[in-house]
Amino acid sequence: MTKTVTYTLVVALLTNCAHNLQHYRNYEKDSAIVIHARVGETIEPEEREQFGLFPGIGGFKSATFCGVADGGYEIRIVTTSRKLVAVNRDSLAIIILRDYIERYEEIQNSKGEFQEKWKIVDYDDLGLAITQHELNRIRKPGSGMMIGGGTGCLVGGVGFLALAEYIGEQADVDTEIGDLVFFSGWALSTATGMWLGEKIMRGSALKALKESRKPRMVE
Repeated sequence: MTKTVTYTLVVALLTNCAHNLQHYRNYEKDSAIVIHARVGETIEPEEREQFGLFPGIGGFKSATFCGVADGGYEIRIVTTSRKLVAVNRDSLAIIILRDYIERYEEIQNSKGEFQEKWKIVDYDDLGLAITQHELNRIRKPGSGMMIGGGTGCLVGGVGFLALAEYIGEQADVDTEIGDLVFFSGWALSTATGMWLGEKIMRGSALKALKESRKPRMVE
């Protein structure tokens, strides 16, 4: 019962914690950039296939990149039926993609090393990396643990104090047993809240980043 209450309160609190994604909505474009000499200024269909870029984009014709002030890039993709624009505001985005293209053949045999090097935690709809660095930028590390732990501490403290008193009265034993029940339950509830809080906050941040990076149609 206490675990259920803790989970419900943690979810309710973290749902109202908005992530800071203002830099995805408001940014200034710089000039066109060449991601790597192996692909040049424009990525053609053959290069897209060669380097396994932009999976899931049907009718691909070309892709170009523009730098963004304060880090990241805007990508414009042209297909046979539409034009798409997406933005990646990770300050490491350009050098990660350059490293990927530079060492593409090597990385295919050791994807784990590449992911570990750049602390890649997931990928967006274009197959581009989402890093722990970017997650930390839009949320305060440990905030989920603080909120979840505080909630678990409060709920567990009240719930297990009542349980400890009940056990002590029913068993008619020394209060040390009641104290043990209280402190053990309180510690467990706090730890559960911290774990849930961090897990929920991380998942929420990933979802927000993927949504902000989704390609949008333009004229």
